[in-house]
Amino acid sequence: MAVYIEHYGPNSYAKGPTTLFSTDLYLSTEKILLYYNQRFQIEFLFLDANNFARLENCQARGVNEINFYINALLTKVSKEN
Repeated sequence: MAVYIEHYGPNSYAKGPTTLFSTDLYLSTEKILLYYNQRFQIEFLFLDANNFARLENCQARGVNEINFYINALLTKVSKEN
């Protein structure tokens, strides 16, 4: 399934297309667009956590400790934005 979106500027000139893909053939176009928007919000959250909260400096070795560290950093970053 593919979704094609044409972006228009304030003058009604086309600014460029976006094509979104999904392997689920039964998803509606609205759901595909929603999933892509949510995905990029999550990626920006990880980018902020990596840049501003030093995500890469975790020295924990256990799975539970790493999960706690990441969740604490993501909570900190999301509260600041």
